[in-house]
Amino acid sequence: MAGKSSREKGIRGENEVVALLEEAGYHCERRGSGYSGDDLRIVEFPNWYAEVRRQETLCIPGWCREIEEKAGTKVPILFFRRSREPWRVCMTLETFLGLMEG
Repeated sequence: MAGKSSREKGIRGENEVVALLEEAGYHCERRGSGYSGDDLRIVEFPNWYAEVRRQETLCIPGWCREIEEKAGTKVPILFFRRSREPWRVCMTLETFLGLMEG
């Protein structure tokens, strides 16, 4: 049962991120189960590879390595949070500086 509840928690996390991004004016699509790739697509940023992690035990370096490998030529972006904490975003400094120039 832990596997199912973990998947459900992940889906809720993806839905939370989509709702927050849409509230901020961005158009998002959640990929859904069975899709092999990023968790969500932010229409305004088609070159982003976005994944969502909603877990109590943070493994940020491992998650970053994982999505950087899967992202290919896209820009890897990680959204994550633990219970009762705010959502956070992790990206490379190069990506962050590019956004600041934006």
